[in-house]
Amino acid sequence: MSDDYIQSIISKHKLPINAKKKADRAAQQLMEIIRIWAGEVLENIIPIGSYARDTGVSGSTEIDLMISLDIHTCGTLKDLYENLFAYLESKNLSPQKKNFSIRLIYSNVSFELFSTRKPAVEKKGNILFNCQTQTCIETDVQKHTELVFKSGRLDEIRAIKIWRNLTNLKFPTLYLELTVINALFNRKKNRLEENFLNVMDYLTEGFLEDEVRDPANPENIISDLLNDKEKKNISDAARIARLQADWENIIW
Repeated sequence: MSDDYIQSIISKHKLPINAKKKADRAAQQLMEIIRIWAGEVLENIIPIGSYARDTGVSGSTEIDLMISLDIHTCGTLKDLYENLFAYLESKNLSPQKKNFSIRLIYSNVSFELFSTRKPAVEKKGNILFNCQTQTCIETDVQKHTELVFKSGRLDEIRAIKIWRNLTNLKFPTLYLELTVINALFNRKKNRLEENFLNVMDYLTEGFLEDEVRDPANPENIISDLLNDKEKKNISDAARIARLQADWENIIW
């Protein structure tokens, strides 16, 4: 019975078709603006993140776009990041600098733009510039998408995202998705209530100590995206949720 309730909440928080169409139109228009900036060195622009992995929920819908440039593009990744930021400012799009991305609102839709360049001809993946640390990292966002999409845990991920939003927790999307997948390793599928509670138990007991690494590059420590206090906030919220007698007090 609780499985049905959780499924109904996931359906309730699903992005409405009209909103998705609006977001798709805005993405296409914004991509045209970016294509003008990139010119002949543009390889492609693709959706990544929750939007591409089909794990988005209402209340936190954001479209992440990966702007992939040719390996021979002139300038450092820092130069390209700053150049794209200045270009978006010149278009009066009010961009904001984030760690690895540029955030903006276009046609009332939130976007995060990731500019990247291939690491080498013979290598797969992406190199991203972190404007906070002024360093670059290698990763593979397509591998992230495939891992999450093939995990068989999409409903559990959506449910945990709804819980995160309702409790106003800072819990970066990839970190959350990998945490759910790790917490449910070797757990049976199609048991939504049981698996949700298993994730709450993990967040309460093992989450604070466990290190989560980037599956595309183990040198990147995903769990470092949050500090100890932010992780404890998640653990404390999970402990409170686990003590609730009614599902209506956990997600709604």
